[in-house]
Amino acid sequence: MGLVGLLLIIAGAYLGSRNPDDHDAWAKSASIALETVGGALIASIVVGFLVDQITRHKLSRETGEQWLWALLGEDTPAELRNRAKEVISHGQAYLSVRFQCQMDFVGQGPDRVLRLRIQVLTDGINHSRSESYLPERALWSMPSEGGHKTRYLNWSYEATDPKNARPVRRLAADPEILELYSQKCPPDKKDFEPDGSLFLYQQEMVEKILSNEGLSHEEAAAGPGERFRLERELEIFLDPTDFFPFFILVPTVGLSFRFQGSACAALAMDARAGGTQIKIERDEDMKKFTPEGALLPGHVVIFSWHPRDQEEVGSATADEPKVAIEAPA
Repeated sequence: MGLVGLLLIIAGAYLGSRNPDDHDAWAKSASIALETVGGALIASIVVGFLVDQITRHKLSRETGEQWLWALLGEDTPAELRNRAKEVISHGQAYLSVRFQCQMDFVGQGPDRVLRLRIQVLTDGINHSRSESYLPERALWSMPSEGGHKTRYLNWSYEATDPKNARPVRRLAADPEILELYSQKCPPDKKDFEPDGSLFLYQQEMVEKILSNEGLSHEEAAAGPGERFRLERELEIFLDPTDFFPFFILVPTVGLSFRFQGSACAALAMDARAGGTQIKIERDEDMKKFTPEGALLPGHVVIFSWHPRDQEEVGSATADEPKVAIEAPA
């Protein structure tokens, strides 16, 4: 993602911390954000210099295990091959991630905020040769603005066998379970000072769902070589001029973002992956962003926006928000 991307994350943690009485809150949020992506951010700085555009396009053309093993070819730099082995050891890869966001204004005047209802649909493969897979990583989301709360609206998981030797297995969380396992602190930092961030404890939530349905881990999980689908929906309230980070935690081949809603046309938007601007596509009132190539853990896609002014309305270059994100002094 590069040094610029890392600085943006730290700055994002600073801006995401809304407690004016806690001057160290931004540092705590930055620490949590970095730990949430498993420390891969720093490693990705080195990887970013090694993965050229040819390799990225090669990865994006492959599917399943093939694109992962393509990283191990003789024409791949030794440093990247070592990194690829670490990636493969994670056991899972995302073949498709579809991010859809409904954007609407709530309130009037100075109290107006932007409501984002975000749905993320992930199709992946468990390429581990011996271990089954169920979601277990705690999910982090930034705080909401204007006295509103960030909350999860939906979560479901489905495992399928490509050979049809096993039936489809599906788990879903009802609103009560989602609320129960949506916490203000990360699982391993109970002394964390809450700043409005939300952490969804997936591992504990899955265990509760399995217990309620009388299922074992192996009965519900995606076995070696099986596919899985993870769907989650989130509601968050942000400023009309703000940004939203999307972390890459698992090797991802196909990634797409779609924004729509009553506020979408009124906003100038920009998206960057690893410091590189992503081309915007327009389809009536919808705006689409599709990063090129595959993305490895540690990358981050950052969206920023602001209300269009009179000069920007109808301009072909309107979707280039001039949002200054500065790290604290």
